[in-house]
Amino acid sequence: MGKTQSSALNVMSDKKEDFEKVVLPHLAYLYRVAFCLARRNREDREDLVQETIVKAYKSFHQLNHNEKCRAWLTSILYNTFLNKYRREKENPVILQPIEETLVYQQDPENKILEKVKYEEVLKALYELPEEYRTVIIFSDMQDLSYKEITEILGVPIGTVRSRLSRGRQLLRAKLFESSKEGVSMK
Repeated sequence: MGKTQSSALNVMSDKKEDFEKVVLPHLAYLYRVAFCLARRNREDREDLVQETIVKAYKSFHQLNHNEKCRAWLTSILYNTFLNKYRREKENPVILQPIEETLVYQQDPENKILEKVKYEEVLKALYELPEEYRTVIIFSDMQDLSYKEITEILGVPIGTVRSRLSRGRQLLRAKLFESSKEGVSMK
């Protein structure tokens, strides 16, 4: 093997090591975001994360600041989601089995009640227009800062704030209507 080939292999090895060190710690986070965005089934979420990792690896040289890696990865994941799933006319909410999303507690009755409340909130959330739903997911479910959301969505910070405020209002109204319907049915 010549010197040129050897140095090229070293560069590729260094890139892989850097990528693993910087990106892979965010893998669990990416799965959480994918879970919120692609609620169809487990395979869709796994495909979304896998495609995000591949795209991130190919464009890893574009990441200038490692501390911005989470926002950068979220942006890749979100754009991949939009390109892949938005084209489909329907985005049905398929609720996951209880075992997959439950917060485990000691009392089995509380488990069921928590699950029902969680599913009602998710159902109402997924009925919101995408522009509001996405900001709520990023801010309230994934704890991203306004600045990170701004970078991911490519919109001004004022737009993020107004979408979040309006989205929360719409979500509250949907949950209120849902609770009124539940009471009147009894």
